[in-house]
This record gives sequence, C-alpha cells and structure tokens, in this order.
Amino acid sequence: MFPPWEVLRLPSSSNTSKTKKTSSKKERTPSFICEISLRVTCRQEQILEARFEAGRQLYNALLGEAKKRLALVRQSIWYTKAKKSTNKKERQAHFVVARQSHGFSAFALEAVADEMRRTTWPGEHLDSHVAQKLADRAFAAVQKVAFGQARKVRFKGKRGLQWSSTKAAYRFFSNEKVTVKAIYDSQREATLDKMQDQSIVLA
Repeated sequence: MFPPWEVLRLPSSSNTSKTKKTSSKKERTPSFICEISLRVTCRQEQILEARFEAGRQLYNALLGEAKKRLALVRQSIWYTKAKKSTNKKERQAHFVVARQSHGFSAFALEAVADEMRRTTWPGEHLDSHVAQKLADRAFAAVQKVAFGQARKVRFKGKRGLQWSSTKAAYRFFSNEKVTVKAIYDSQREATLDKMQDQSIVLA
C-alpha cells in the first residue's frame, strides 16, 4: 500500500536528536518527527501514486530546463565580461544581463512550469500552486550550483519525491523499542504536562 504520511511531533531522548547550540546557551527540549502511515483505499492509493509520479516528472523536467539555461548563461558574452571585470557594479550588471537574456530566474521557470502543466499529462494531477513550488525548488537547486554551493543537482528517481521520508519512517518503526503504546503514552504525558500550566482546559 502506498503510504501518505501524517506528522506528529513527540519528545525524544538526547540519544535520538541533537540539541542546537545558541549563543545564550538556552536549553532546548530534544524532539523528533514521527511519521505515521494513514489507511487509504486502493482508489486513493492510485490517485496519490499518480500525483507523486506527475510531480517527479515535472520536477525533473524543470531541473533539466534550469540546468540548460544556466549553461547558456555561462556561455554568454555577458558572463565572460562579468568574469573579466574588476569593477564590482559593472560585474554585477553583466551578470544580471546574462541571467535575464536567458531567462535564468525563479519567475521565468515558474512560467515554464505553468506551460508544462497546461500542455502535458502532469497537469491532470497537479494544480498551479504545486507546479510553482516545484519550479522554485528546481531553480533553488540549480542556483546553488551557479553560486558554487553545490557540485551538481540530483534528479528524482522512480521512488518519487517522498522516498526519503518513507525510509525514515521504516527505520523508526523497525526499532524494537518503538510500539504504538509507547507513542500514545509519550504523547499523553506531554499533553498532561502542558495542561498543568493552564487554569482552563477544553477537552
């Protein structure tokens, strides 16, 4: 069965998470995210699988388009001028022209995503908001390469956009110490602790 996920935040021991260090050294309560699979019908499973596959294919297409545009930017005369320039303002202006001339921007990629959604099969399963988010995500990935913050981008494989979350949930539930009772008891204790500080509790 295809597993959509519901997020539940629970308290955790210090062995399962790392506490972020702050300048004031303020103590933070360790926590982790427990993702519990929901029960779905066969029809719902098919719909979700189709949507994830549509999202995967659209994201990969947008990622490829962004990579192509970055390559054109780097091949442009404006990019060459910017690399040779020693004047900061002039250098920045050349970079802007290079990006604009080849449509290397989040806005331009969003327009591509909208066109793909209206003219290809993923549009039957994805709305404009999702397409826009995928475009922004793809552009951000390629922009890291442009800024030298990453070596390459990663295309999504057949396992889809949610496989990393799925594997994390499988590892969590494969732990012998993890039981449904332990999860509920932990949540109950946390809720009772919060209730003690309140004068009125609605239940």
